[in-house]
Amino acid sequence: MALTARLYSNDGYIALDLCDGEDRERIGDEPPIPDFPSASPLWFEWDAEALDHGEYIFAGLTIADIGLVRDRDLQILEHMSLPAVDVPEFGLRSVSVADVVRWAQQHVLGRAIAPVPS
Repeated sequence: MALTARLYSNDGYIALDLCDGEDRERIGDEPPIPDFPSASPLWFEWDAEALDHGEYIFAGLTIADIGLVRDRDLQILEHMSLPAVDVPEFGLRSVSVADVVRWAQQHVLGRAIAPVPS
């Protein structure tokens, strides 16, 4: 089952936020991946309370410049245990986080994105 997410962008910046209906504190941190590249443009957000207990529950992803995302970054996203997401305002249904980033690479670069008309 895919989780609903919101996608925000402005001038190459994108943020993907999971909308689970709960107001949770989030904390940004690297993922629990050995040798995660420090130069990666991916910034992960996790449920802060769970992270305090050593559990990584994905809450969102921020990329300051979508133009800096490389194949290795997409591979990292593909190999992580991240939930499938729906981003209904852009017509994305049950896709991976990596697929959302690929979609953003094609549609965002340097401009804000507008929702799909309903």
